[in-house]
Amino acid sequence: MSAALIILIAAVLPGIAALFFFYSGVSTTEVRISPPQLGSIVSISLVGFFAIAAHIAYVGILRAAAAYPCKLGLPLANPYLVLSDTSDRYAIASMGWSLIGLAWLTIIGGAFGRLAASLPWKARDEFLFGWLMPVIRERRIHN
Repeated sequence: MSAALIILIAAVLPGIAALFFFYSGVSTTEVRISPPQLGSIVSISLVGFFAIAAHIAYVGILRAAAAYPCKLGLPLANPYLVLSDTSDRYAIASMGWSLIGLAWLTIIGGAFGRLAASLPWKARDEFLFGWLMPVIRERRIHN
């Protein structure tokens, strides 16, 4: 595998985690929604949106940690430094530290997906459930 493909997979991993948590959180007792295939337009756009949101949030957290180093107390790793480091002196250590940063990014992406699934959006429900939404809404009213 080429390095560009590995970087691309690592960059979209938070979005894939968010997509999984989003679709697992919107299922009801009546209907279980399975996520679309990762190659579909809906999945690509949701993965891209969630991945960008997770990266922006993590960069904000890194900046806050740099501004207030004693306040957070979390082991934050900067996975973006591996992309800018051209020396091989600390390659294994920086790759390990980057995997910790990627784990944090994936956790943030999963949290964004769960948050998006928990918000009561009428348009989201109609998009996901389609023609079943009136039946589900009627059942929710009677229960």
